[in-house]
Amino acid sequence: MEYGGEGLILYTLSYFWDLTIPFSVLTLLMYQLGCIVLFHGY
Repeated sequence: MEYGGEGLILYTLSYFWDLTIPFSVLTLLMYQLGCIVLFHGY
């Protein structure tokens, strides 16, 4: 399959964008949860 230059870039960006947002949200939630656990643990 051949993509145009711009089409491939947009496809790649949208693909990574779909992966980045949930990963960032999950990381942020885990970070907040970790802080809560640490602060309440001491």
